[in-house]
Amino acid sequence: MEPQTEPEEQMPVSEGVPGQGEIALEPTLPSEGTPPEGTPPEGTQSDATQTEPPASEPEVTCAGPGEFSSADSQTCYLAASQSATWTDAFGACQMWGGGLVIIDSREEDELIGQHIAAASWTGASDLVQEGRMLWIGGAPVTFANWAPGQPDDFQGREDCVVKTMPAGSWNDLPCRNLNAYVCERREN
Repeated sequence: MEPQTEPEEQMPVSEGVPGQGEIALEPTLPSEGTPPEGTPPEGTQSDATQTEPPASEPEVTCAGPGEFSSADSQTCYLAASQSATWTDAFGACQMWGGGLVIIDSREEDELIGQHIAAASWTGASDLVQEGRMLWIGGAPVTFANWAPGQPDDFQGREDCVVKTMPAGSWNDLPCRNLNAYVCERREN
């Protein structure tokens, strides 16, 4: 029999942009003598009829300034009021632990609209191929809430998408413009 060793103590991990709702993630260590998950206790045989309770979906903690969560608590959003270019907003969302928002439905579009006060960058653009709007990551935009006549690529310079306010519709603008932005972080 090998001697038991204590599990290594792990330090909390901090994610996020300083001052924008850092989240400390505390590790959960197994209690002493607990067998690895799925291992029957010593001296017993595995019973095929035994079932483990279903693992619950982890909830996203949204407690920082400008943060709010989806109705199912599986997505955390950050409505950033500071102005940035689309590229800088993209980087800021990555530093926060997510990406620019990908709006998949009317319900999500309305939720975002309830939490922003100014035109805000989304994760959609036609930077990869002119005239073909894609979300960051390459998925095509399947739900859209375009303002009448949009997207129009005015003067051949508009490639990045904002959600406008107060109308809440979408418009393409030059990516170098300064706008607020919305980030999202999803639990998988």
